[in-house]
Amino acid sequence: MLLLSVEKYQQAENAFRKTIEIDPFQAGAHNNLGFLLERQGRLLEAVAEYRRAIENKPNDRQAHFNLGRVLVNLGKYQEGIQELEKTIEPEDENTPRYIYALGAAFARSGDRQNGLRYIRRARESALALGQSGLVDSIERDLRTLEVPRAPQ
Repeated sequence: MLLLSVEKYQQAENAFRKTIEIDPFQAGAHNNLGFLLERQGRLLEAVAEYRRAIENKPNDRQAHFNLGRVLVNLGKYQEGIQELEKTIEPEDENTPRYIYALGAAFARSGDRQNGLRYIRRARESALALGQSGLVDSIERDLRTLEVPRAPQ
């Protein structure tokens, strides 16, 4: 992770792959490799690594979150939403961010009603936890989404 944080991508990739070679069931290494591949724009490879992380640790919220985000970015909204839905329970300090991503995925898929519902829920959760920076981001998106649509 340190190599990844200083953008030494090849060395970080080698380290993650070596870890996986030693222990192919290391969910964290698959998730971290997926994140690295995603940052490099290698989205299909990232999806495969996130899926391997989930196979090895089915309740890995971060891997479900990462997989869901990438799938939504690939336009696979329904599949991405299904992954993101697996991240919103149990509640902890990450939950508002996960709910926010789920709402954004619904909005991007064209389901404005569910998008607004989840984004509002994320705002309430972030407010309760004192996450003011996240609240600001959520409120900017809400202002955009709550604008009445012109009839078509």
